[in-house]
Amino acid sequence: MQLAKRTGYASSTLQEALGGRRLPTLPVAMAIIEACDADPVLWHRYWAYARRSLDPDVPTALGRAATPPWPA
Repeated sequence: MQLAKRTGYASSTLQEALGGRRLPTLPVAMAIIEACDADPVLWHRYWAYARRSLDPDVPTALGRAATPPWPA
């Protein structure tokens, strides 16, 4: 798998991260983002937003919507 070579992570780690069952760790997400030549600042912000939205202790008044960093 080319992505494994570009990120330095095992294919199994990447499959789990990209499987959509849970949010990948920030280091794995950032490695994928950088391997895909995406904007790390936008994606880091989006990852943090997703992480906050999954936290049951975050007040719902803070909102749960985030604009994805990919083109519409």
